[in-house]
Amino acid sequence: GRLRIVVSRHQTPALFAEVDAITDALRLPPLNQIRIASPANATIAQRPRWFGLAGHSVELTLGLPIVQNTSRDVLRAVLAHELAHAARRDGVRCMVIARVLSQWRRLACVAKTHRFFGATITHRLARGFVAHFECLARQELHRAELAADAEARRIVGGAALALAIRLLQDPSLRSVTHPMSHRRLSAIEAVDAQKPRDSSEM
Repeated sequence: GRLRIVVSRHQTPALFAEVDAITDALRLPPLNQIRIASPANATIAQRPRWFGLAGHSVELTLGLPIVQNTSRDVLRAVLAHELAHAARRDGVRCMVIARVLSQWRRLACVAKTHRFFGATITHRLARGFVAHFECLARQELHRAELAADAEARRIVGGAALALAIRLLQDPSLRSVTHPMSHRRLSAIEAVDAQKPRDSSEM
C-alpha cells in the first residue's frame, strides 16, 4: 500500500535538526511536522491560514526512500531545494496558476458541451487562453525551480545539489513543472565555474 504518515519532532529529532538548520538559513519559521510518503520525491505546499490573512502554513512531504536510502548530503540538498520554494512563496504562486487554469478549462468544457449563444467563440477563446497560459505557466514554474536550485546551492553547495538531481530526476523526463535535469545541472556548473574567477579578482 501507499505510505503516508506524519512525523513530529520527538519522533525524528535527527531529521528535524537538518530541517531546522535549513529553515534558519532561509529565515523561515520552524516546521512542527513532516509528512513521509512512499514515492522517492519531495514536495512543498503552502496553505493559506484564515484566507491568507494569517500567512501560509508550510507542508513538507518527503519520500521514505530519500529519508532512508540517501546520504546526508543528498537529503540536505533535497530539503534546501524544497524549503527554498517556501521561502520564495512558490507554493502560493502555484496555487494561483492552478486555479486560473482550472477555471478556464472548465469554461472551455462548458462551452463545448452546452449550447448557448456565443458558445463556439467562447470555446475557441478559452482554449486559446489555456494554451497560452500553460506556456507562460511552464516558463514561470521552470524559473522557480532554477531559483530554488540557486538558493539550495548557496546552502549545501553545488556538488551535493547536483548529486541529488542526478539521483532523483529522470534525465529524459520532460515536465511542466521542472526543467530537464541537464539544464538544472548546467546552471549549477556555471555558477560553480564562476566562483574561482570571482575570488581571483578580489
